[in-house]
Amino acid sequence: MSREHKPLQLYRTPLWREWEAVKVGQDGETITDKYPLSNVRGMLTKELTAAEPTAAAEHAIRDTFEDLAGVSKETLSDALRTAIAEAVKAVTPGV
Repeated sequence: MSREHKPLQLYRTPLWREWEAVKVGQDGETITDKYPLSNVRGMLTKELTAAEPTAAAEHAIRDTFEDLAGVSKETLSDALRTAIAEAVKAVTPGV
């Protein structure tokens, strides 16, 4: 049997820069409980480099930059996946 709980907030510790799910107290600021998260980098990379988000980003880029008309879909998709993966690595150090 499962129970529904109050929502948790995503938090990144300032010192260790690790991601956690946290429960916040009544004052809206004090963290009362911490839940370490694992596999943040893997899940973010998987979700953000999937076909649908990559296609949406490619479409937005082509609409914004007219000089990319000659760039193939595969080249642009590969570049987007690489850029997204590097961005995820930047915000998930040491994971």
